[in-house]
Formats: sequence, C-alpha cells, structure tokens
Amino acid sequence: MEYRELGRTGLRVSEIGLGCEGFVGKTEEETQALMTQAVEAGVNCMDLYTPDPDLRSRVGRALRGRREQFVLQAHLCTVW
Repeated sequence: MEYRELGRTGLRVSEIGLGCEGFVGKTEEETQALMTQAVEAGVNCMDLYTPDPDLRSRVGRALRGRREQFVLQAHLCTVW
C-alpha cells in the first residue's frame, strides 16, 4: 500500500480508503471480516458517511483495539 500525507497534518493515509457503503446490510461477522481484510491490505482511512446507528455501532466494534490505526472521515449534518 502507498500512503500520502493528509494536508499539513502529518497524518499518513492509504491511497485506498474504506467506504462504509460496503458495510450496509452486513452482519457483525461480515463487518469484522471486512475490517480485518482492509487492515491486512494496509488500509488506514475510512469514510464514515452514514448516520445509521446500527452501522456505526458495528463499525465501532470492528475498530475496537485498532482505532488508533485509522483516520476517520465523517459527514456532518447527515440525518437518520
């Protein structure tokens, strides 16, 4: 995986990010598997676009223990 500096923040993010569309309608186990596969591929950037509380909770649990490895991008003013 190749990484780029995010602006002037000093944060290095993977050129390939993880979009949360892939988590819609997935089970807890599928969410964990997708997250593990992304980590193993070197992905460290995630677009958390959705206000869906179930999806956000599943992603949060999948990030448990590896949260510091990720840069999260979230959308403000989305409505559930």
